[in-house]
Amino acid sequence: MPKLVDFCNTDIQRKIVELFESGETSQAEIARKLKLPRNTVTKTLSRVRRRASLQGWSPDHDMTKVVPESHFVKGVSTLYGPDGEQKLQWVKSSVDSDRLKEFAVDLATGISQELTPLPPVQLIAQNSTSEELAVYPIGDAHIGLYCWHEEVQADWDLDIAEALMTEGFLKVLAATPDTEEALICNLGDWFHTDTPANVTAASGHSLDVDTRWAKVARVGIRLMRRMIEAALQKHQLVRVINSIGNHDEQTSQLLGLTMETAYENEPRVTIDTSPDGFHWHEFGNNFIGVHHGHKCKPEQLYKVMAEDKRIECGRCEHRYWYTGHIHHQKRVDVGGQVIESFRTLIPRDQYSHTNGFRSKRDICSITLHKEFGEHRRSTINIGQIVQSLEAKLSKK
Repeated sequence: MPKLVDFCNTDIQRKIVELFESGETSQAEIARKLKLPRNTVTKTLSRVRRRASLQGWSPDHDMTKVVPESHFVKGVSTLYGPDGEQKLQWVKSSVDSDRLKEFAVDLATGISQELTPLPPVQLIAQNSTSEELAVYPIGDAHIGLYCWHEEVQADWDLDIAEALMTEGFLKVLAATPDTEEALICNLGDWFHTDTPANVTAASGHSLDVDTRWAKVARVGIRLMRRMIEAALQKHQLVRVINSIGNHDEQTSQLLGLTMETAYENEPRVTIDTSPDGFHWHEFGNNFIGVHHGHKCKPEQLYKVMAEDKRIECGRCEHRYWYTGHIHHQKRVDVGGQVIESFRTLIPRDQYSHTNGFRSKRDICSITLHKEFGEHRRSTINIGQIVQSLEAKLSKK
Protein backbone atom coordinates (compact mmCIF):
# COMPACT_ATOMS: atom_id res chain seq x y z
CA MET A 1 0.00 0.00 0.00
CA PRO A 2 1.50 3.38 -0.99
CA LYS A 3 2.09 6.13 1.52
CA LEU A 4 1.91 9.89 1.05
CA VAL A 5 5.70 10.08 1.20
CA ASP A 6 5.87 7.97 -1.99
CA PHE A 7 4.55 10.96 -3.93
CA CYS A 8 7.27 13.38 -2.84
CA ASN A 9 9.75 14.70 -5.40
CA THR A 10 12.35 16.37 -3.20
CA ASP A 11 14.18 15.75 0.07
CA ILE A 12 12.46 18.72 1.73
CA GLN A 13 9.05 17.35 0.77
CA ARG A 14 9.97 13.92 2.17
CA LYS A 15 11.17 15.39 5.49
CA ILE A 16 7.98 17.41 5.91
CA VAL A 17 5.67 14.51 5.03
CA GLU A 18 7.54 11.98 7.18
CA LEU A 19 7.35 14.27 10.21
CA PHE A 20 3.67 14.98 9.54
CA GLU A 21 2.77 11.30 9.10
CA SER A 22 4.55 10.39 12.34
CA GLY A 23 1.67 12.13 14.13
CA GLU A 24 4.00 13.40 16.82
CA THR A 25 4.29 17.00 15.71
CA SER A 26 2.17 19.84 14.33
CA GLN A 27 2.77 21.86 11.18
CA ALA A 28 4.09 24.73 13.28
CA GLU A 29 6.55 22.40 15.03
CA ILE A 30 7.64 20.94 11.69
CA ALA A 31 8.35 24.46 10.42
CA ARG A 32 10.45 25.26 13.51
CA LYS A 33 12.32 21.97 13.36
CA LEU A 34 13.21 22.31 9.67
CA LYS A 35 13.72 26.10 9.90
CA LEU A 36 11.09 26.75 7.24
CA PRO A 37 8.22 29.25 7.02
CA ARG A 38 4.93 27.77 8.27
CA ASN A 39 3.39 28.62 4.91
CA THR A 40 5.96 26.44 3.12
CA VAL A 41 4.99 23.41 5.22
CA THR A 42 1.27 23.96 4.59
CA LYS A 43 1.71 24.43 0.85
CA THR A 44 4.04 21.44 0.58
CA LEU A 45 1.58 19.08 2.27
CA SER A 46 -1.23 20.38 0.06
CA ARG A 47 0.89 19.98 -3.08
CA VAL A 48 1.91 16.40 -2.27
CA ARG A 49 -1.67 15.41 -1.37
CA ARG A 50 -2.88 16.87 -4.66
CA ARG A 51 -0.24 15.00 -6.66
CA ALA A 52 -1.15 11.76 -4.86
CA SER A 53 -4.86 12.20 -5.61
CA LEU A 54 -4.14 12.94 -9.27
CA GLN A 55 -2.40 9.58 -9.43
CA GLY A 56 -5.29 7.84 -7.68
CA TRP A 57 -4.24 7.75 -4.02
CA SER A 58 -6.54 9.39 -1.47
CA PRO A 59 -7.52 6.88 1.27
CA ASP A 60 -9.92 9.36 2.89
CA HIS A 61 -11.99 9.10 -0.29
CA ASP A 62 -11.49 5.33 -0.76
CA MET A 63 -9.05 5.94 -3.63
CA THR A 64 -6.18 3.47 -3.39
CA LYS A 65 -5.56 2.37 -7.00
CA VAL A 66 -2.44 4.22 -8.20
CA VAL A 67 -1.92 4.93 -11.91
CA PRO A 68 1.52 5.40 -13.59
CA GLU A 69 3.41 8.64 -12.95
CA SER A 70 2.83 9.77 -16.54
CA HIS A 71 -0.96 9.34 -16.19
CA PHE A 72 -3.58 11.16 -14.20
CA VAL A 73 -6.91 9.98 -12.86
CA LYS A 74 -9.91 11.24 -14.87
CA GLY A 75 -12.53 9.69 -12.63
CA VAL A 76 -13.24 7.03 -10.04
CA SER A 77 -16.47 5.02 -9.70
CA THR A 78 -16.96 2.95 -6.55
CA LEU A 79 -19.61 0.34 -5.84
CA TYR A 80 -20.52 -0.03 -2.16
CA GLY A 81 -22.50 -2.87 -0.56
CA PRO A 82 -25.46 -2.42 1.83
CA ASP A 83 -23.04 -2.37 4.77
CA GLY A 84 -21.02 0.46 3.21
CA GLU A 85 -18.15 -1.86 2.31
CA GLN A 86 -16.39 -1.21 -0.99
CA LYS A 87 -17.16 -3.97 -3.50
CA LEU A 88 -15.76 -2.74 -6.81
CA GLN A 89 -13.90 0.30 -8.11
CA TRP A 90 -13.29 1.58 -11.66
CA VAL A 91 -10.43 4.00 -12.26
CA LYS A 92 -10.22 5.95 -15.53
CA SER A 93 -6.86 7.48 -16.38
CA SER A 94 -5.22 9.28 -19.29
CA VAL A 95 -2.13 11.21 -20.30
CA ASP A 96 -3.32 14.81 -19.94
CA SER A 97 -0.89 17.41 -21.34
CA ASP A 98 -2.16 20.17 -19.05
CA ARG A 99 -1.78 17.96 -16.00
CA LEU A 100 1.70 16.94 -17.13
CA LYS A 101 2.65 20.62 -17.36
CA GLU A 102 1.39 21.04 -13.79
CA PHE A 103 3.63 18.14 -12.78
CA ALA A 104 6.65 19.86 -14.34
CA VAL A 105 5.89 23.17 -12.65
CA ASP A 106 5.34 21.41 -9.33
CA LEU A 107 8.66 19.58 -9.47
CA ALA A 108 10.57 22.72 -10.40
CA THR A 109 8.90 24.59 -7.54
CA GLY A 110 9.98 21.88 -5.14
CA ILE A 111 13.56 21.92 -6.42
CA SER A 112 13.66 25.71 -6.10
CA GLN A 113 12.58 25.44 -2.47
CA GLU A 114 15.63 23.30 -1.76
CA LEU A 115 17.99 25.82 -3.35
CA THR A 116 19.61 28.46 -1.24
CA PRO A 117 21.43 31.32 -2.96
CA LEU A 118 25.02 30.33 -3.66
CA PRO A 119 27.94 32.31 -2.25
CA PRO A 120 29.88 34.50 -4.72
CA VAL A 121 32.50 32.68 -6.82
CA GLN A 122 36.08 33.96 -6.78
CA LEU A 123 37.42 35.29 -10.09
CA ILE A 124 40.73 33.55 -10.89
CA ALA A 125 41.61 35.04 -14.29
CA GLN A 126 43.52 38.32 -14.26
CA ASN A 127 44.03 41.08 -16.85
CA SER A 128 40.92 40.14 -18.84
CA THR A 129 40.00 42.33 -21.79
CA SER A 130 36.90 44.50 -22.03
CA GLU A 131 37.26 44.78 -25.82
CA GLU A 132 35.95 41.26 -26.46
CA LEU A 133 32.92 39.15 -25.59
CA ALA A 134 33.17 35.36 -25.20
CA VAL A 135 30.07 33.54 -26.43
CA TYR A 136 29.46 29.88 -25.55
CA PRO A 137 26.67 28.50 -27.79
CA ILE A 138 25.58 25.15 -26.34
CA GLY A 139 23.91 23.04 -29.01
CA ASP A 140 20.93 20.86 -28.07
CA ALA A 141 22.05 19.02 -24.92
CA HIS A 142 18.98 16.73 -24.65
CA ILE A 143 19.74 15.84 -21.02
CA GLY A 144 18.01 12.53 -20.37
CA LEU A 145 18.55 11.06 -23.84
CA TYR A 146 19.23 7.31 -23.87
CA CYS A 147 21.12 5.60 -26.72
CA TRP A 148 22.33 2.01 -27.15
CA HIS A 149 25.37 1.37 -29.33
CA GLU A 150 23.93 -1.78 -30.97
CA GLU A 151 21.02 0.29 -32.22
CA VAL A 152 22.60 3.67 -33.04
CA GLN A 153 26.38 2.95 -32.89
CA ALA A 154 26.90 4.94 -29.66
CA ASP A 155 26.02 4.71 -25.97
CA TRP A 156 24.55 7.70 -24.12
CA ASP A 157 22.83 8.14 -20.76
CA LEU A 158 22.75 10.60 -17.87
CA ASP A 159 26.17 9.63 -16.50
CA ILE A 160 27.87 9.86 -19.91
CA ALA A 161 26.13 13.16 -20.69
CA GLU A 162 27.13 14.79 -17.42
CA ALA A 163 30.77 13.67 -17.67
CA LEU A 164 31.34 14.53 -21.35
CA MET A 165 29.45 17.82 -21.37
CA THR A 166 31.26 19.01 -18.24
CA GLU A 167 34.63 18.08 -19.72
CA GLY A 168 33.73 19.61 -23.07
CA PHE A 169 32.74 22.93 -21.55
CA LEU A 170 35.90 23.07 -19.42
CA LYS A 171 38.08 22.42 -22.48
CA VAL A 172 36.41 25.05 -24.65
CA LEU A 173 36.52 27.47 -21.72
CA ALA A 174 40.28 26.99 -21.43
CA ALA A 175 40.69 27.59 -25.17
CA THR A 176 38.81 30.91 -25.02
CA PRO A 177 40.44 34.32 -24.31
CA ASP A 178 40.02 35.88 -20.86
CA THR A 179 37.28 38.43 -21.49
CA GLU A 180 35.48 40.54 -18.92
CA GLU A 181 32.09 39.53 -20.29
CA ALA A 182 30.75 36.12 -21.31
CA LEU A 183 27.46 34.94 -22.76
CA ILE A 184 26.34 31.34 -22.21
CA CYS A 185 23.69 30.49 -24.82
CA ASN A 186 21.74 27.31 -24.17
CA LEU A 187 20.23 27.06 -27.66
CA GLY A 188 17.20 25.04 -26.52
CA ASP A 189 16.30 21.39 -25.94
CA TRP A 190 18.53 21.36 -22.88
CA PHE A 191 16.20 18.63 -21.61
CA HIS A 192 15.22 15.72 -23.84
CA THR A 193 11.70 15.56 -22.41
CA ASP A 194 9.37 18.07 -20.79
CA THR A 195 7.25 15.65 -18.73
CA PRO A 196 7.21 12.04 -17.46
CA ALA A 197 5.14 11.06 -20.52
CA ASN A 198 8.40 11.06 -22.55
CA VAL A 199 6.80 12.37 -25.73
CA THR A 200 7.17 15.65 -27.63
CA ALA A 201 4.35 18.08 -26.92
CA ALA A 202 3.59 19.08 -30.50
CA SER A 203 3.71 15.73 -32.32
CA GLY A 204 3.50 13.14 -29.55
CA HIS A 205 6.71 11.57 -30.87
CA SER A 206 7.98 8.87 -28.47
CA LEU A 207 11.35 9.64 -26.84
CA ASP A 208 14.12 7.37 -25.56
CA VAL A 209 14.74 8.61 -22.01
CA ASP A 210 17.19 7.41 -19.38
CA THR A 211 15.62 6.86 -15.96
CA ARG A 212 13.08 9.00 -14.07
CA TRP A 213 12.06 12.52 -15.06
CA ALA A 214 12.95 13.98 -11.65
CA LYS A 215 16.50 12.60 -11.92
CA VAL A 216 16.85 14.05 -15.42
CA ALA A 217 15.81 17.46 -14.08
CA ARG A 218 18.37 17.32 -11.28
CA VAL A 219 21.24 16.41 -13.62
CA GLY A 220 20.28 19.20 -16.02
CA ILE A 221 20.22 21.77 -13.23
CA ARG A 222 23.52 20.53 -11.79
CA LEU A 223 25.23 20.66 -15.19
CA MET A 224 24.11 24.24 -15.86
CA ARG A 225 25.40 25.32 -12.44
CA ARG A 226 28.80 23.74 -13.16
CA MET A 227 29.07 25.67 -16.42
CA ILE A 228 28.12 28.97 -14.78
CA GLU A 229 30.54 28.53 -11.89
CA ALA A 230 33.38 27.55 -14.22
CA ALA A 231 32.69 30.63 -16.34
CA LEU A 232 32.69 32.85 -13.24
CA GLN A 233 36.28 31.85 -12.51
CA LYS A 234 37.34 33.12 -15.94
CA HIS A 235 34.98 36.03 -16.68
CA GLN A 236 33.95 38.97 -14.51
CA LEU A 237 30.39 39.09 -15.85
CA VAL A 238 28.39 36.09 -17.04
CA ARG A 239 25.01 36.34 -18.76
CA VAL A 240 22.95 33.17 -19.33
CA ILE A 241 20.23 32.63 -21.93
CA ASN A 242 18.13 29.44 -21.84
CA SER A 243 16.31 29.27 -25.15
CA ILE A 244 12.91 27.58 -25.32
CA GLY A 245 13.10 24.35 -27.33
CA ASN A 246 10.46 22.07 -28.79
CA HIS A 247 11.48 19.29 -26.38
CA ASP A 248 11.47 21.46 -23.23
CA GLU A 249 8.95 24.27 -23.60
CA GLN A 250 8.26 24.41 -19.85
CA THR A 251 11.44 23.08 -18.28
CA SER A 252 13.65 25.48 -20.25
CA GLN A 253 11.89 28.39 -18.57
CA LEU A 254 11.97 26.70 -15.18
CA LEU A 255 15.71 26.08 -15.59
CA GLY A 256 16.20 29.84 -15.91
CA LEU A 257 14.03 30.58 -12.88
CA THR A 258 15.92 28.01 -10.83
CA MET A 259 19.27 29.52 -11.82
CA GLU A 260 17.98 32.99 -10.96
CA THR A 261 17.20 31.75 -7.44
CA ALA A 262 20.59 30.07 -7.08
CA TYR A 263 22.55 33.18 -8.15
CA GLU A 264 20.43 35.95 -6.65
CA ASN A 265 23.33 36.90 -4.35
CA GLU A 266 25.92 36.80 -7.15
CA PRO A 267 26.05 40.25 -8.82
CA ARG A 268 28.36 38.92 -11.54
CA VAL A 269 25.64 36.64 -12.97
CA THR A 270 22.61 37.71 -15.01
CA ILE A 271 19.99 35.10 -15.90
CA ASP A 272 17.65 35.96 -18.76
CA THR A 273 14.26 34.65 -17.59
CA SER A 274 12.13 36.10 -20.38
CA PRO A 275 9.41 33.67 -21.55
CA ASP A 276 9.74 35.11 -25.06
CA GLY A 277 11.05 32.65 -27.65
CA PHE A 278 13.45 35.33 -28.90
CA HIS A 279 16.33 36.53 -26.72
CA TRP A 280 18.73 39.40 -27.37
CA HIS A 281 22.13 40.69 -26.33
CA GLU A 282 24.06 43.79 -27.42
CA PHE A 283 27.81 44.20 -27.09
CA GLY A 284 29.44 47.27 -28.61
CA ASN A 285 28.93 47.11 -32.37
CA ASN A 286 27.44 43.57 -32.13
CA PHE A 287 23.80 42.56 -31.80
CA ILE A 288 22.88 38.93 -31.07
CA GLY A 289 19.56 37.14 -31.41
CA VAL A 290 19.03 33.69 -29.85
CA HIS A 291 16.24 31.30 -30.88
CA HIS A 292 15.97 27.52 -30.86
CA GLY A 293 15.22 27.48 -34.58
CA HIS A 294 12.21 25.16 -34.59
CA LYS A 295 9.59 27.72 -35.61
CA CYS A 296 11.43 30.22 -37.82
CA LYS A 297 13.41 29.65 -41.01
CA PRO A 298 16.50 31.86 -41.52
CA GLU A 299 14.60 34.24 -43.77
CA GLN A 300 11.93 34.65 -41.11
CA LEU A 301 14.51 35.23 -38.36
CA TYR A 302 15.95 38.04 -40.45
CA LYS A 303 12.54 39.71 -40.55
CA VAL A 304 12.07 39.27 -36.79
CA MET A 305 15.28 41.12 -35.94
CA ALA A 306 14.75 43.78 -38.59
CA GLU A 307 11.20 44.48 -37.40
CA ASP A 308 11.38 43.94 -33.62
CA LYS A 309 14.81 45.49 -33.07
CA ARG A 310 15.00 48.31 -35.60
CA ILE A 311 16.97 50.65 -33.33
CA GLU A 312 19.56 48.02 -32.42
CA CYS A 313 19.88 46.89 -36.05
CA GLY A 314 20.56 50.46 -37.08
CA ARG A 315 23.05 50.95 -34.27
CA CYS A 316 25.06 47.73 -34.68
CA GLU A 317 26.99 46.80 -37.81
CA HIS A 318 27.47 43.12 -36.87
CA ARG A 319 24.23 41.19 -36.41
CA TYR A 320 24.08 37.49 -35.51
CA TRP A 321 21.51 34.78 -34.92
CA TYR A 322 22.54 31.72 -32.86
CA THR A 323 20.19 28.72 -33.19
CA GLY A 324 20.05 24.97 -32.56
CA HIS A 325 17.39 22.37 -33.36
CA ILE A 326 18.86 20.77 -36.51
CA HIS A 327 21.99 19.43 -34.73
CA HIS A 328 24.35 20.34 -37.56
CA GLN A 329 26.30 23.43 -38.52
CA LYS A 330 24.73 25.73 -41.06
CA ARG A 331 25.68 29.37 -41.61
CA VAL A 332 23.98 31.76 -44.02
CA ASP A 333 24.04 35.51 -44.62
CA VAL A 334 20.59 37.04 -44.94
CA GLY A 335 20.19 40.78 -45.36
CA GLY A 336 23.33 41.64 -43.42
CA GLN A 337 22.60 39.14 -40.63
CA VAL A 338 24.69 36.00 -40.04
CA ILE A 339 22.28 33.19 -39.11
CA GLU A 340 23.97 30.07 -37.75
CA SER A 341 22.94 26.74 -36.26
CA PHE A 342 25.36 24.75 -34.11
CA ARG A 343 26.35 21.14 -33.65
CA THR A 344 25.80 19.23 -30.44
CA LEU A 345 27.82 16.75 -28.37
CA ILE A 346 25.09 14.10 -28.23
CA PRO A 347 24.98 11.05 -30.53
CA ARG A 348 22.07 10.29 -32.84
CA ASP A 349 18.97 8.89 -31.19
CA GLN A 350 17.06 6.00 -32.73
CA TYR A 351 14.81 8.30 -34.77
CA SER A 352 17.70 10.33 -36.23
CA HIS A 353 19.80 7.25 -36.92
CA THR A 354 17.00 5.40 -38.71
CA ASN A 355 16.14 8.43 -40.82
CA GLY A 356 19.73 8.84 -41.99
CA PHE A 357 20.63 12.08 -40.21
CA ARG A 358 24.39 12.41 -39.84
CA SER A 359 26.48 15.25 -38.39
CA LYS A 360 29.72 15.84 -36.51
CA ARG A 361 29.76 16.38 -32.74
CA ASP A 362 31.54 19.33 -31.13
CA ILE A 363 31.27 22.37 -28.86
CA CYS A 364 32.69 25.79 -29.61
CA SER A 365 33.14 29.33 -28.35
CA ILE A 366 33.01 32.53 -30.38
CA THR A 367 34.96 35.69 -29.53
CA LEU A 368 33.44 38.97 -30.70
CA HIS A 369 35.46 42.17 -30.85
CA LYS A 370 33.53 45.16 -29.54
CA GLU A 371 34.10 47.08 -32.78
CA PHE A 372 34.92 44.53 -35.50
CA GLY A 373 32.64 41.59 -34.72
CA GLU A 374 33.61 37.91 -34.76
CA HIS A 375 37.36 37.44 -35.07
CA ARG A 376 38.12 34.20 -33.24
CA ARG A 377 36.56 30.77 -32.73
CA SER A 378 37.65 27.75 -30.67
CA THR A 379 36.20 24.30 -31.40
CA ILE A 380 36.57 21.11 -29.38
CA ASN A 381 35.30 17.90 -30.96
CA ILE A 382 33.91 14.83 -29.22
CA GLY A 383 37.10 12.80 -29.80
CA GLN A 384 39.22 15.35 -27.94
CA ILE A 385 36.75 15.38 -25.05
CA VAL A 386 36.67 11.59 -24.73
CA GLN A 387 40.47 11.42 -24.85
CA SER A 388 40.82 14.12 -22.19
CA LEU A 389 38.30 12.47 -19.91
CA GLU A 390 39.91 9.04 -20.27
CA ALA A 391 43.30 10.56 -19.40
CA LYS A 392 41.87 12.10 -16.22
CA LEU A 393 40.21 8.87 -15.20
CA SER A 394 43.41 6.85 -15.75
CA LYS A 395 45.25 9.07 -13.25
CA LYS A 396 42.78 8.36 -10.45
